[in-house]
Amino acid sequence: MSVSPIQFGPTLKLDNQYQHQWFLADTSGQQLSASACVGLEQLALRCKFGQLQVRAPGMLLLELALDVLEDDDSFRCVATDAEGRPIAAINEGPLAAAWFEHIVGQSCLLLKRDPGNPDRE
Repeated sequence: MSVSPIQFGPTLKLDNQYQHQWFLADTSGQQLSASACVGLEQLALRCKFGQLQVRAPGMLLLELALDVLEDDDSFRCVATDAEGRPIAAINEGPLAAAWFEHIVGQSCLLLKRDPGNPDRE
């Protein structure tokens, strides 16, 4: 099955559990819209050794672990979707944020849906 592991990004032959596992948010945690993420169209994705490998023209390879449960609570956060609903998430850190900032042309965070915590009401 082909899914988009990064919301608004290209599809890849992956299990459905990875559908939109990662998403971009502004620095306050508001999920970015499709129109703010047009640059993601230039990504090339590949899975290798349990990693999602992300490439873009002129950029170094970025690798994201497909299946990791975060044990450091300082990376956990609550983002909000376009309708203001909470999304339990894990911040992938400043390196991923800087990488994707270059791609979409604005400050952003790369967040991963937190499989260890349901979305909070």
